Amino acid sequence: MWYSFLAMMRIVTIVAAVTAAGCGNEAAKPTATSLEGKSPEQQCELLAPRLRPCGNELVVAQAVAAGIDAEVASAIGEQLEAADRKPAAKTGRDETIGMCMTSIAADPDYAQRVLQCWDEKTCESFVACAKP
Repeated sequence: MWYSFLAMMRIVTIVAAVTAAGCGNEAAKPTATSLEGKSPEQQCELLAPRLRPCGNELVVAQAVAAGIDAEVASAIGEQLEAADRKPAAKTGRDETIGMCMTSIAADPDYAQRVLQCWDEKTCESFVACAKP
């Protein structure tokens, strides 16, 4: 009897993990008014669920749009990808939020573009929509 209980708990845990993984990109979309009057950090916390899966690609597109050589921008993207694969330091700070805040400081329309492009299904289409 206790064995079946443990087996059932394992199934529930697996189903919960799979469900959570499948919903990772289904974060609630903020509204334009929810960004108004917020600090860049607060805006970025609202935008982070959409930026996390495609943030590196967006940084590369922003670099190219800013006039950085495409080869250099690609190298920046590779460094970002390599950093993503390393175990994160326990700083308590989300890198996505830091990159977002930098982008907002450089481009006041950044948050609104991310919001307008939120529903794009792929990183490629999201970046094409959100880049300056």
